[in-house]
Amino acid sequence: MVPAPARVIVSGKHHPTRASSVNTASVESISASTLATENDLFSSALKAGRAGDRREAVELLNVLIARFPNSPLKVSAESARAKMSESIQSVQ
Repeated sequence: MVPAPARVIVSGKHHPTRASSVNTASVESISASTLATENDLFSSALKAGRAGDRREAVELLNVLIARFPNSPLKVSAESARAKMSESIQSVQ
């Protein structure tokens, strides 16, 4: 009698690792962990601006840009900060 061959188990979830997928995954996990904070800062800044407290809005946008320089909100934050700063200067 011949013994049955050993059973090989292959996981369908295993994918070959590529450098680009590893870099993307690590960036996504970092971004996902701070995205709520980034959104809160941006939202608070816009809310302060709508309420007329443009100095507070600029400060919050500065914090966002300084703490999260690679944020997907960076360009929007810089644009909003420029508009808020412009309106502060026009009032003075």
